[in-house]
Amino acid sequence: MTYKPDSGQRIDDPMRVMVSTTDEIPGFEVEQYLGITFGITVRSRGLGGRCVGGCEACFGGEVTAYTQSAVEARNDAIYRLCAEVAERGGNGVVGVKFDSSRSGQDSSMTDIVAYGTAVRVRPKV
Repeated sequence: MTYKPDSGQRIDDPMRVMVSTTDEIPGFEVEQYLGITFGITVRSRGLGGRCVGGCEACFGGEVTAYTQSAVEARNDAIYRLCAEVAERGGNGVVGVKFDSSRSGQDSSMTDIVAYGTAVRVRPKV
């Protein structure tokens, strides 16, 4: 099912949710605010990943094993954010920000959170 601006129908595909780090989506006007929303993922590097990352760190420069993990975590968080917006009947999220923190007994896990305000928007006329 896709969102039809005047029908109030929900969209079921998170990939169709528009995302903006600003308080508006260019070319659209907010029809309804649906409240704060977030997507979260918690990641831990396995022994293999820590070994590869440790070896790369010895030589200096980018630690690609960690970079790839960070990109995947951020993508998962934003996808979950969009899924939450779609589930609530929105088709956009504004004011998006990211945050991260360490957790677990030995701080071996990283929490990545994407958050913002879920909205229903329509094209400006």
